[in-house]
Amino acid sequence: MIKRVQNLLGHYLIHGFRVRPEPNGDLDLEAMVAVFGSKGLRVVKISWGQGHFWELWRSGLWNMSDWIWDARWLEGNIALALGHNSVVLYDPVVGCILQEVPCTDRCTLSSACLIGDAWKELTIV
Repeated sequence: MIKRVQNLLGHYLIHGFRVRPEPNGDLDLEAMVAVFGSKGLRVVKISWGQGHFWELWRSGLWNMSDWIWDARWLEGNIALALGHNSVVLYDPVVGCILQEVPCTDRCTLSSACLIGDAWKELTIV
């Protein structure tokens, strides 16, 4: 049996996957997935059916300036909680940071969780 292995993040270890919610809630056949770990982020569009998965599209590997501890889809963009206590809003289509907000306490995080459904209400815990 031949097993195919995908290397999504190069030498980075994968810390998490986040599936982009669809406005109509339809995730029956395909989904956009943010894959992140260490300082790397990649978005993959996958499809499935009849017991198989297919990769339809893959973004480039984006290297952040800091470790990514959590990711959260906000409409078409991705919010990222970074290791030195800041949050960035990332555009996965263009591949650039739209906005960065440092937390008032400057420290190094060993974990983080983003809560909220809009950029203005996002909270890092």
